[in-house]
Amino acid sequence: MQFFYNLAIRLLQLGLWIKSMVDEKTKKWSVERKQHFNNLNSIKLRAGEKKIIWMHCASLGEYEQGIPVFKELKNRYPQHFYLVSFFSPSGYEQRKNTKEADEIIYLPIDTKSNANKIVETLNPYLFIGVKYEFWWNLLTVLQLKK
Repeated sequence: MQFFYNLAIRLLQLGLWIKSMVDEKTKKWSVERKQHFNNLNSIKLRAGEKKIIWMHCASLGEYEQGIPVFKELKNRYPQHFYLVSFFSPSGYEQRKNTKEADEIIYLPIDTKSNANKIVETLNPYLFIGVKYEFWWNLLTVLQLKK
């Protein structure tokens, strides 16, 4: 099953690359995702010694569902660093300047290497996937790193 998932992810990656050659929105989205991924070390530096609480939302709807839990965590544990990631532009573009999180980023495509890098770099204390998010490689690495 994981083989087919990873194959589908690679096909998605190829499709997005092809589409980005003819569609400016897709190109912008791809460039920003790559920039955010390349800036993981600076996010970790900003967090410093604070524990990272990370909420991932596919889009704006999932963000709206998860934000009450996120706000409550922030109220109870204000000493932590709060990160929100989005996959779709709908959520990111509308919430990229929100004060609810210390950092808001695009989550990269769910390859094994991307999942390893993001988890190893950020070393999140808590990960919250809102609603039906299923990122096989990311969830596998998070589970392995406990």
